[in-house]
Amino acid sequence: MSDLKNTIRIGIVSTSDHIRRVVRVAFPDKDDLVSDELPLLKHVPTPEIGVQVLCAFLPNGISVGFCLGEIDEGES
Repeated sequence: MSDLKNTIRIGIVSTSDHIRRVVRVAFPDKDDLVSDELPLLKHVPTPEIGVQVLCAFLPNGISVGFCLGEIDEGES
């Protein structure tokens, strides 16, 4: 079950490259551990730094994964 828990994660974009369409994501629940560069899915807009995103990883850690897109936090 711990593998599944780390497969889908919510984090905060720490770097965003609009040209290469990759992001790095920090995970506050993991002492702000930062992922390697994560590619975006084809039709997902490049998120800005500081927004919350949903990420999917292979079960072997956070070195290989993808950014699935920004989480709509709604209006405050």
